[in-house]
Amino acid sequence: MKILFTGCTRKQYDPTAYKRVKVDRIDDCTIMHNALTQIGHDVTRRNVAWGEDLSEFDLIIVGIAAFGSSTNDNIINALYVFTQDKPILILHEDWKIHHTMSSYRSAIICDDEKFKKDLFKKWSSGSYFYEGVDNINFDINKIKPILQTIIDGKYPRLVPKFKWGDKKIIADILNIKDENDIYGIDLTPYVLEAENIQPLCPVKKEMKYMLATLADHRPWVKKLKLKYDVDYFGCKSLKAEILKSEYDVYEKSNSYYGVLCPKYNQSGSGWFRMRYIYAAYNKNLIVMDEKDAAAIGIESKKLEDFDNIQDLEKYIELQSTAILAHMTDKEDFNNAIGNAVLQALSYKFKS
Repeated sequence: MKILFTGCTRKQYDPTAYKRVKVDRIDDCTIMHNALTQIGHDVTRRNVAWGEDLSEFDLIIVGIAAFGSSTNDNIINALYVFTQDKPILILHEDWKIHHTMSSYRSAIICDDEKFKKDLFKKWSSGSYFYEGVDNINFDINKIKPILQTIIDGKYPRLVPKFKWGDKKIIADILNIKDENDIYGIDLTPYVLEAENIQPLCPVKKEMKYMLATLADHRPWVKKLKLKYDVDYFGCKSLKAEILKSEYDVYEKSNSYYGVLCPKYNQSGSGWFRMRYIYAAYNKNLIVMDEKDAAAIGIESKKLEDFDNIQDLEKYIELQSTAILAHMTDKEDFNNAIGNAVLQALSYKFKS
């Protein structure tokens, strides 16, 4: 089929966006785009504009995100696709799905005058914060009804997700009545290939933790009451060392016994996080939320729970085996995303 792939961020709608980033991150949208092409679909990945004719497309995949972030400045253009009489598959690329839904609910109840002021705000340069609001065809009166349909769970969703985990946790956050309308795709096999991730030679590990994340998760770390030190990477507010690529994160973690995996609102769902695979390959103990551990089929433990190296390494081996037992391959990924677009094509709104 002929598919339009677009979204709220350049990373979603621009296939060349990865060339301009300062820090190499997993390019999940390109992985999806390429996989859809490989299985025979004609995929156009680009921005859209209010008023344009999208009748040539059989299906639209649109990435959505929250209001308020400069990264998501294309949200108004992306929402235009919901005015079209076309099958739509919503992509939730960002893990902060609760924040996305919350921002839409806030927009719905916002006073119309304030809502208009927020949408038409400008940078100091005079340019609009949200692209597309100056389009002569833009109709602000359609935005709230569009947001309401998303809040009401009226479209199928595509999410990055491991095979393990409970989809209902995601469905509840997104207000999706039927969890079968959520289609999970495990990016692991393509990330391993793109980042050239291979098992590393064992090195002497330090008895402390590594946490590589852009966000400041210190409040969560504090609750863990850890005895061993934590080395932070990537968080600007902490002035932490920046690791330039996924491979750098993987390589750096090889020298630690512990890796931290902060709790998400959708913990237990199996939301895709490559650090699970890195930890399994590097034989790190990965400290995760109890719901995630239960979904994998193991106990959640910390370095502090072990009296000796032998017991620690025995548990790490058990944990690694449990994580890798859920591994998928490229064929699994292609089948999963292929099924998602086919099901979305015939999706009917549910009351």
